[in-house]
Amino acid sequence: MITNKNITIIKIFRTTMVGLCLGLTTGCSVKTAPIKQDPLEPLNRGIYAANQVADKLFINPVAMVYKSAIPPPFQGSIRNIFSNVGEVPTMINDILQSKPKQFGNDLSRFVINTTLGIAGVFDIAGELGFTKHKEDFGQTLSQWGYKKSMYLVLPIIGSSTVRDTIGMVGNYIVSFPKYLKPKYRNAYYGTYLISTKSDLMGPQQLVESAGVDEYSLVRASYLQIREYDSGGGDNTNNNTALNAEMLGEPPE
Repeated sequence: MITNKNITIIKIFRTTMVGLCLGLTTGCSVKTAPIKQDPLEPLNRGIYAANQVADKLFINPVAMVYKSAIPPPFQGSIRNIFSNVGEVPTMINDILQSKPKQFGNDLSRFVINTTLGIAGVFDIAGELGFTKHKEDFGQTLSQWGYKKSMYLVLPIIGSSTVRDTIGMVGNYIVSFPKYLKPKYRNAYYGTYLISTKSDLMGPQQLVESAGVDEYSLVRASYLQIREYDSGGGDNTNNNTALNAEMLGEPPE
């Protein structure tokens, strides 16, 4: 089950890249000692390694074909469709987190892009000044008091926590692809996975070749970003816990 977390995932790798660049510049190494939020580190590292193998053998080759065969404008339109689908769980969590103004903005985005933007193919709302936000049930649980949670690495999906994994179930239930016929639902999530992976291939390759403890870097980046996003920050698609301007803004 692949959920609409592409913005968060891209944030993770953007922040990971910043941390990597800073580490290489200052000569600092990433700490490899276990942290309190990762008591299952041996298991998580095993799943992380298995995910890396799956990426290299199966997912990345398909993502490379996708990236080379699909013109960039069409890739952008595909991202826009996924982003528009993600507005529904975001709006629900706007309400659950008592953010009426943000809900109005996000509802406007969804209506405009679904109609004028032709089912989200074009981000007309963004051009009109409606800011993109991203809220999920993991953030809502944090707002309701479930602050700290144990780090988990999930098969295929990657970095998560117990809280965020519970949140994924909620996100999935309220996302309309769940109610499609299996073959269409699988096609949707498969395309989502390949689209997201194609956006992350460059940063991922650089991290892998840098000679640092990749697992610790990704874990630290994920936990930092989720702590920021779940703390009631201005959770727009332009925010990261660290300044990533040096990397440029990745596509959504």
